[in-house]
Amino acid sequence: MVGMEELFRVYHLLACSPRYGISRTEFLGALGIRVGRDDALSPSQEQEFERAKKALRDAGIPLVNTETGGYRLQVGPNPLTGWDMTVEDYRVLDTLCKGWYGTDLEDSARRILRKAAASVPNLQHAKKLHSHTEPLTRIRFQDDPYLEEIFSALAEHKNVSVSYQNYSGARRQSTLSVWGVGHRYGNWYFVGFDSSKAQPLAQQQGFTYRLSRMGSLTVLKTGPKAFTAAPAQFSMADSLDRLGRWQNSTLTVEDARTGQQFTVPSYGTVETATDAISNGWRIPHAEDNEHQRTVRQVQQRILRELQQAHEHPAKTPSGWKKNTTRDRPDAVDKLIDALLALHCVQATGEQSLKTIGAALAVDTGKPKKLLDAFRAVEAHYDRHVPEDSLPFERGFDDPQTNHKGAHLVEYLPLEAGHQLYAGVAFSDVELALLVFSLDAAQHILGRSEQLSRLRDTIANSYGDRAGELSRALSFRPDAPWRTEILEALASSRALRIRYGDQDFERVIDPYGLVFMYNQFYLYAFCRTSAGRVGQRDAWRNFRLSSITY
Repeated sequence: MVGMEELFRVYHLLACSPRYGISRTEFLGALGIRVGRDDALSPSQEQEFERAKKALRDAGIPLVNTETGGYRLQVGPNPLTGWDMTVEDYRVLDTLCKGWYGTDLEDSARRILRKAAASVPNLQHAKKLHSHTEPLTRIRFQDDPYLEEIFSALAEHKNVSVSYQNYSGARRQSTLSVWGVGHRYGNWYFVGFDSSKAQPLAQQQGFTYRLSRMGSLTVLKTGPKAFTAAPAQFSMADSLDRLGRWQNSTLTVEDARTGQQFTVPSYGTVETATDAISNGWRIPHAEDNEHQRTVRQVQQRILRELQQAHEHPAKTPSGWKKNTTRDRPDAVDKLIDALLALHCVQATGEQSLKTIGAALAVDTGKPKKLLDAFRAVEAHYDRHVPEDSLPFERGFDDPQTNHKGAHLVEYLPLEAGHQLYAGVAFSDVELALLVFSLDAAQHILGRSEQLSRLRDTIANSYGDRAGELSRALSFRPDAPWRTEILEALASSRALRIRYGDQDFERVIDPYGLVFMYNQFYLYAFCRTSAGRVGQRDAWRNFRLSSITY
């Protein structure tokens, strides 16, 4: 397993040779991987090598291949060091990033906050930045088993191998270039292009896939040459808009207990058949409705499979497997924090690792233990690297002063402006998360100066890349009354609503829209309830789909 200290050493070598980079042998040597005379790696060594390269790229280190088979950095200024953000801007950024908490992209969202706090000049001196958060959780996206993979494939221009179940239940295997990712109707979608089907460039078009229908999805290691880029006119928003015709499909079902027939919305053949079974509905035959007949056939097939599965007694497992949480990439986060700490030492003159560790607590509220990471790097250099090559010098451990000197980075031997002290920029995936979050925020938070300023900052910093991601990422809301509520929030007006099946009106003071796990809510103070339950308990979450007036 590659540790943080090995990754630090690799980056140190790359930063000291920005023009020519390092050879594959030097890279492997810094990782502690020994190769034979023919430079061949065992399968386990190859996996470790690939994990190390991925870890560096995940950290935001722009690693590229050289023509000689080596590696170098795609050198350029760190855009974050030129940003101009206020504390209020950071509060909005915090709201956007926390929308990914609880998903597989949570680690990337947390890194965005730490990188901004340590790299943006205006934020480096802000006190207790972690306390500048909105009291109400406004955004929380739904997770998916392949959410991280699909964002990575899009951001890094890589193909994916998928096993996909279409709307009728048939399974297909394809290799796709990911052109766009979006969210609509409570589902994640992506547009993929099958490059194995030869088409003229002018006629190339991708197909929209629902992520929840993926039986398997693997990001391939092929480089950009194997990736078929989207045409210039491609828009993920347009692809999501074309899904609207399916939302209007309906189906006639029959209650198995009462025999009463009624109509329900139908979106997806397998999903509709599964919902009907769960609710105890029969799907009657209809000669003049092909969709009705198809869903009925799928329902009958699922029922047969369920019956066959329950004809035999269940097999009791001999032992239970240990339930473990997913592994967190600690080496990547420790590397990021160490590099951000070195940047803070040079940019601000702050030498205390305790102070810097407290400033990096923006994502968890807990100070980072930077001393352990710096000691690990020192120990690694002492064992494997020639003397006088360590890129920092700490104070001495002094028992009489309670080890306070050990927390000080007293000297940086490399020249000012060295790549190793430049901090860490956003990775491709982190930039994609920000662009998607900004698109979603305009539909949830409404228009604000902070959102506009953050959007302009990203556009100015990343240029064409930001524009490409803006076309490839889209959030399309489908909620009644959303526009009217945002107008009321912008003008600070009260609203008169009727909720659910209640036959009386409520007068409410809206506070903000909330998008929580695929549902829109309005958080508001209910004047109608205040007189009965008191002002403290008069705050309500009103689900937009239940507001009838």
